[in-house]
Amino acid sequence: MRIKILNIHLLYFLLFSNIVFSQNFVDEFIEHYNGFDDYLLEFEYISKNNDEIIFKNEGVIMSQKNKFRILIDKVIFIYDGKKYYNIINENKEVNISKTNELSNYLIPTNLSKYISNNRDKIKVVMNTDIKILYTDDSNNNFIIVIDKNYNIIRIDQLLTNTYTNSIFFKKTLFNQNLSDSLFKFKKMDFKDYYINEL
Repeated sequence: MRIKILNIHLLYFLLFSNIVFSQNFVDEFIEHYNGFDDYLLEFEYISKNNDEIIFKNEGVIMSQKNKFRILIDKVIFIYDGKKYYNIINENKEVNISKTNELSNYLIPTNLSKYISNNRDKIKVVMNTDIKILYTDDSNNNFIIVIDKNYNIIRIDQLLTNTYTNSIFFKKTLFNQNLSDSLFKFKKMDFKDYYINEL
C-alpha cells in the first residue's frame, strides 16, 4: 500500500515538474527573441504535397523591434511598424496593406507574441529537440522545433494531411546594428512602379 502511495506521489511530482519546466521553457523562448535589438535570419522555405516538393525558396529575415524586412527570391516584404509593403521588382509592383499572414509565423518575435497570448492553445513536447505545437485561428496546425538555446530550428505549417509549408532556419545572427533605412518604404524609389493600396 505504501509503495502505491509513493508511486502516485512520484507520478504527480513528475507531471507537475514537466508542466513547470514546459511553462518555464515557453517563458524563456518568448523572452529570447524579445531580448535583442535586432536579428538577421537566413532560411529555406519549402512547400510539399504528398512529400513531393512543390516549391523551394531561400530568404533572409531582418527584424528590428516591431519592424522587419524579408527577402524571398526577388520579392521584398517590409513592415515599417504601421503598414506592410510587398515589393515585386519583376512586375514593377508594390502592394500596401495593413495585414500580412506570413509575418505571423515567419517572424520569431511575432510568433513569440502569439504563443504568449495563447498559452492555453499550445502544447510542449520534449525529446532531443523541443517542440511547441498549436493550432491558429485559421485552423492551421504548427510545429515549432527549438534547440536548447531557444533558437528556432524549423517551423512546420500543416495545412492539410498532405500539404506542408516548412521553414528551416539556417543561420541566426543577433544584435547586428541593422540600419533603420532597411525598414522604411520610400515611395520616391518606386515612382515607376504600380502602387496598389489594399
